[in-house]
Amino acid sequence: MTGQEPGSARPAPGGPTKPGPAGDAEPDEERTGFGFRVLPAGWMRGLLFTATVVLTVVIALSDLTSAWVLLALPLSVVIAIAYLEALDRITRP
Repeated sequence: MTGQEPGSARPAPGGPTKPGPAGDAEPDEERTGFGFRVLPAGWMRGLLFTATVVLTVVIALSDLTSAWVLLALPLSVVIAIAYLEALDRITRP
């Protein structure tokens, strides 16, 4: 007996193993919360969102528009960023 039953997919303990990365690790791709990828220009997206939130608060507090802009404008920026990241994933070879 070689330490492995016929037809079993896993090697026996102490048996031969393949060299290389273990599991489903992707070395070129960083994963963060909720499995989203952080692109190299992620700081730009954060800056865009922060600037949008600040501008929205200033506009809403100065009574130039309704308070619904506090929710609508940042939400539209989040949707646009998610859409562009989805397009980037789809069109990547």
